[in-house]
Amino acid sequence: MKKLVLLMTAVAVMFVTGCQGAPPPGAEQPIPVVDAQNFTNVMDREWRLVSVLANGESIGFNRADLLDISEDWFENAFSIFFENTVDGNHLSGMGAPNRYFSGFTLGENRAISIPMVASTQMAAFLELEALREHDFFFFISNVREWNLAGVGQSDLELFSTGPDGEEIVLIFEN
Repeated sequence: MKKLVLLMTAVAVMFVTGCQGAPPPGAEQPIPVVDAQNFTNVMDREWRLVSVLANGESIGFNRADLLDISEDWFENAFSIFFENTVDGNHLSGMGAPNRYFSGFTLGENRAISIPMVASTQMAAFLELEALREHDFFFFISNVREWNLAGVGQSDLELFSTGPDGEEIVLIFEN
C-alpha cells in the first residue's frame, strides 16, 4: 500500500511540475540568460571595441576613426582576447599602442573580475580624444559583469565603472 501511495504521489508531482514549466501556445518565449557556462563563446576570439557608453550615452568613440589613421597598429587597437591556459584564465589585447594582459575570474550570473592590467610602456604619438589608452585600461580593470548581445550574440558587452562612478559599457565585436 505504501508503494502505491508513493508511486501515485510521484506521478502527481511530475504532472504538476511538468505542466507549470510549459508556456501556453502563442505565449512570448523568455530570452535565455547567458551564464558563466557560456563564456566559452567568448573565449579564444579577438574582440575589437566598437563603442563605449557612459551612463547610457556614447562617449564619441568610433572604430571607423581608427581606420582613418595611417598607423598600422591602430587597426588592432582597443581589443581583448580571453583564453584558458594551464596557468589559468588570462586575457590580453592591444590598447593604443601598448599591449596589455591580466588574469580574470568568472563568477555566477555573468560576474567577472579582472585585476589591474599590466602593459608595455611605449609612448603614443597619436591618441584619440574620445578614448585614451589609460581610460581603456582603467575600464578593463574595473569590469564586473559580461554579456553577449546583438544578432547571434555577436557583441560582447563588458560592464564597468568609470573613475567618477559612472556606469561604463564597453561593446566589442569579433
